[in-house]
Amino acid sequence: MKLRKPLLAGQWYPGSKYECEELISSFRKNKKPDNKIFGGIVPHAGWIFSGEIASHVIEAASYSDPDVVVVFGMHMHPGSALRIMARGGYETPLGPLMVDEGLAESVAEKYSVIYETPENFEPDNTIEVQLPFIKYFMGDIPLLCVGLPPDDSSLNFAVEALKIVQSRYNNPVIIGSTDLTHYGPAYGFMPFGSGIAAVNAVKENDAEMIKLFETMDSGKIIKKALALQNACCPGAAAGAVAGAQELGAVKGVMSEYGTSYEKAGGQSFVGYAGVCFE
Repeated sequence: MKLRKPLLAGQWYPGSKYECEELISSFRKNKKPDNKIFGGIVPHAGWIFSGEIASHVIEAASYSDPDVVVVFGMHMHPGSALRIMARGGYETPLGPLMVDEGLAESVAEKYSVIYETPENFEPDNTIEVQLPFIKYFMGDIPLLCVGLPPDDSSLNFAVEALKIVQSRYNNPVIIGSTDLTHYGPAYGFMPFGSGIAAVNAVKENDAEMIKLFETMDSGKIIKKALALQNACCPGAAAGAVAGAQELGAVKGVMSEYGTSYEKAGGQSFVGYAGVCFE
């Protein structure tokens, strides 16, 4: 079976099995959540910036003993076509993760999609950086990986897709990959000035999006993100919320929040949140 080669191993995250395991081990909480976790929202920067936040959400979801993982991600524009990894699997430093090809075909058949394969795919960080965490905590679990554009149609897709997933699996979990506000000259977005005042304003901007994750208000996520620029993959986030509700989640609980400013300072920085769906 052909595997999609990682593009960011050794750069955004460690390139060897030993180094990945060592770093993930240092991130671990080793604490079972009080409630069942149906999935969550994770950031997708390099692990030095947001890896620990993402790791904690995926670790929490692993305690629910999932038998399939649905991952929504990708940076997309309104009107973009859905993108689905349809064949083969993903190579990670910890070993391969395989796509459920039949599931991918079933969830895509009613929609206009672009099919990705190990040989033909759009370069993307949003899903790739999560895969070693999934492999570490969940082993040889099958995947459904989809790029969702910031359109309301993505919500309908997510709900219908999760209905099909549940017809084939007993215990799915869903992961939505998005970072929050991208601020500063590197991103062309500076309405709050600079310095600590800007950092605090970005945190308030991010809090508006996090509240929608916590209340699971999927219908407002895309509109809020397009208006305030406080989520870079709002289609993936909204789809994950809608999908988690289909699985039975009733609320989101923020596990952690941070920005790259705390790690590296500078005029340009990004917000990150980890939210678990319970």
